Amino acid sequence: MHLPSKWRIEELSVCYDFIKTYGFATLVTSDLNASQIPLVLDLSADKPALLGHVSAANEHARTLDNAQALAIFMGPHAYISPTWYESKPAVPTWNYSSVHVTGVTELLDSEATLKLVNKLIRQYEPSLLEQPEILTSEYQKKLNKGIVGFRLTIESIEGKEKLGQHRSLADQRGVVSGLQNSISQEEQSLLRYMISRNLGLGK
Repeated sequence: MHLPSKWRIEELSVCYDFIKTYGFATLVTSDLNASQIPLVLDLSADKPALLGHVSAANEHARTLDNAQALAIFMGPHAYISPTWYESKPAVPTWNYSSVHVTGVTELLDSEATLKLVNKLIRQYEPSLLEQPEILTSEYQKKLNKGIVGFRLTIESIEGKEKLGQHRSLADQRGVVSGLQNSISQEEQSLLRYMISRNLGLGK
């Protein structure tokens, strides 16, 4: 992606936290297949990886073995009005955050795929694993036949936070005010992210 140094996320740990928080990604392979799926960061092996699965009925499942892939994780984003800036003239823009991960995929066997599904559940709803009457082992095994699990061994990670931090402090404060006064959920999410990262706040 286009990544000027002023917007680059320098710390790998921040990129990892971003992936854990905004784990629903777009996975694109070199054959231009794309799937929107949750991906889990795995730091337990020698090389960091992303774990995921697609439906066996998905055409993408047939091209994921040893495929060059790009996983795109999108964070909060919103329209920024030029009327919020003190500086004039100005143009509308879009502020956002994202992390791009590239690597090579390999297919997982059924046992590893089942462990992956449980890892996903553990991340998003761990209490579900304590309710076997809802998700029985027999039902999991049945469902496991209809999905294809994979591991994407990470080769590169790039993180970007285009949050207006390059503008004047007055312009940044204007954006914060504009976002605060908005009823848009997207704009409120963007503001919360900016506050959590202490970026673009005009301080």
